[in-house]
Amino acid sequence: LVAAANGTKAPGTLLSLSTPGVLVETLKVSEDGKALIVRLFGISGKLESVNLKWNAVKPGTVFLTDLTERPLTPVGRAIAVPAYGMVQVRAEMN
Repeated sequence: LVAAANGTKAPGTLLSLSTPGVLVETLKVSEDGKALIVRLFGISGKLESVNLKWNAVKPGTVFLTDLTERPLTPVGRAIAVPAYGMVQVRAEMN
């Protein structure tokens, strides 16, 4: 069943990446509700350096994290994503 949508237009993408060689595999709210967790996957077959461009929200500090979702190491502008590997970041929402 198809119907016309009402209301305001969706705000667009939450974030974009600087390279097509990296894929956002997961984007979710952290278990503690204080951050966004972004899992990046290297699809190009080579080491990639990617910048996250936040559109709809502007997080505070962005950290590398692990499956515990605790902030580990602050990341700079670029994030290194290995070939066919995954990197998880935590974007603090202040």
